[in-house]
Amino acid sequence: MGTRLTDPYSSELKPFTACDPGWPPLMRVSPMLGWSYHHVWEFLRELNVPYCSLYDEGYTSLGSVNNTQRNPALLSADGVYQQLLTGRCYLGEGRTDLK
Repeated sequence: MGTRLTDPYSSELKPFTACDPGWPPLMRVSPMLGWSYHHVWEFLRELNVPYCSLYDEGYTSLGSVNNTQRNPALLSADGVYQQLLTGRCYLGEGRTDLK
């Protein structure tokens, strides 16, 4: 799974966890659990992995149509959302994670 410790409701997850009761008896594996936002985008950039274009429009987390919003941390003083993958702004100039 692509879940990280900084994701909502994920702070108590472990790299290997049995699925919740009511689900098939499978092992949930979370190899990216300890990755920072920087690690994820570095991986995507280095390997040219395709991703949803909404990330280039100021979104840093995608949920449903009803709860997905642009990240205010990427809003510049002139009211324009910075693109995540432009130069260093995808890290917020030295920040290790954007929430």
